[in-house]
Amino acid sequence: MLRHEKVILVIEDEQYLNDLICAELADDGYRPIPAYSGQQGLKLAGEVSPDLILLDIGLPDVDGIHVSREVNNDELLKNIPIIFVTSKCDLQTKLASFISGAKRYITKPFDSKYLLEQVRFLVDHKPESRLFE
Repeated sequence: MLRHEKVILVIEDEQYLNDLICAELADDGYRPIPAYSGQQGLKLAGEVSPDLILLDIGLPDVDGIHVSREVNNDELLKNIPIIFVTSKCDLQTKLASFISGAKRYITKPFDSKYLLEQVRFLVDHKPESRLFE
């Protein structure tokens, strides 16, 4: 299935990791758009209305939980699925991410194949329900 029209916003401040994720997505037929801060990610989300957002929690300006809340409180963006990709693995952060609107939570280091499977599932199936609402 060709996915070249599907846009994935990658909000990750570590350039090498952002580049790696974007390369994997491009190889899988997606059009990745990199962002390196929460504010840049929010701005780009409003401009391009991506099909999915990959989001780190530890960002240099506002954290990913804040970004997720902002996306999910915006009428035009709230149906965009969010996958957190983060090194934070404590239960409180995981719960906060799902409460903020995330569909998935993947901890670093991650398996690229697993990440792509989750992206494919959420982009191709657009599930309506969240784990927590």
